[in-house]
Amino acid sequence: LKHRHSVNSCFQVLGVRVGVFLVALYIGKQVSRTMARIVFAKAIILVTSREAKKISSSTGMQLTVKTSRLLQARISGIPKQIKEYCFADFKL
Repeated sequence: LKHRHSVNSCFQVLGVRVGVFLVALYIGKQVSRTMARIVFAKAIILVTSREAKKISSSTGMQLTVKTSRLLQARISGIPKQIKEYCFADFKL
């Protein structure tokens, strides 16, 4: 199944295969730079290096690989409206 959710038609969450959490936000052109900075500061990217490269090449986002423990520790820092879109089984 492919899921594609949006928040205010500006934020898109991209995902990867089962077993890998990805919390990545694609900032649309309608979003101000300030808002983009705020969102990215709170977003946590968790993917394998191969998947990070694939997503980076298709979206232009720079992704960093982190561990699942760090994700669990910092998940509370993600805004609620964004969090609910991030933890479904998303696929590219």
